[in-house]
Amino acid sequence: MSQFDEKTLELLVDIEQMLREENIAAVLKKKGEEDYTFSMLSALIENMSFEGMDGLGEFFFMPEKEGLSEIGIFQSVITFAEDVDADTLEKLNQVASILNFYMESGSFSGDCEGRNFTFKTSVVLPLEGDMETLKSIVELNAGQAIITATSFADVFRKVVVGTMSIDEIRELVSPKE
Repeated sequence: MSQFDEKTLELLVDIEQMLREENIAAVLKKKGEEDYTFSMLSALIENMSFEGMDGLGEFFFMPEKEGLSEIGIFQSVITFAEDVDADTLEKLNQVASILNFYMESGSFSGDCEGRNFTFKTSVVLPLEGDMETLKSIVELNAGQAIITATSFADVFRKVVVGTMSIDEIRELVSPKE
């Protein structure tokens, strides 16, 4: 196992421990297991909305780049809508366009196939840094992704079902004078 793989795995194990302490079910698949090309931590984010919608959290490092083994790009991806139809996707994209403008970090988006909708954050880490500091950074990133996706899941749901309009979203997030 390369030094890159060892360090990134240690950071994922730390997040797994953090999630379990918060009673969030999490499973870590290591690089090489079941044909995984990189290690990934998956978690069930229960009750993301008032109607009990669950989400899937995926936490991983982008694969090591040749000559850049001292840099890790950590990803937190929270999927909260799956197998969406074209009409729903259009509504989700409208909400995301408004919310993303005001987001301090991370963004809402659909996947390339337009089937799943997520909240995603990324952080570039110097893997040569102090391990306790790196653990704090990835914990904050993963936690922020879960909290942000959970905080806005109901807004997306309300627009999709028609109980909230796009204008109400604009009013909700635009700065007041």
